[in-house]
Amino acid sequence: MSRNVQITFDCHDPRALSVFWREALGYVIPGPPGVDVPGLTGDERMAALERESDRLVDLGARRLERHEPAPPMAAGHLVMADPEGNEFCLD
Repeated sequence: MSRNVQITFDCHDPRALSVFWREALGYVIPGPPGVDVPGLTGDERMAALERESDRLVDLGARRLERHEPAPPMAAGHLVMADPEGNEFCLD
């Protein structure tokens, strides 16, 4: 899956944090061409987020919160923290 991302961090160990984010985002130099992302919803979406959360925890992230889907306004998401404590959402 291809993603467009720009991230700026004030961090203690830029190299270690950049390695985390490279792995977390699946970054490849040069990046792959764009790929259509399937539109997951409900339990299928949350299961995919859980799998991604497990992968990121193995890389050094921490899981902070789970927000359940609440249609039609919210599709559900997970709140995570990178190895230096910067919060981000899996959405």
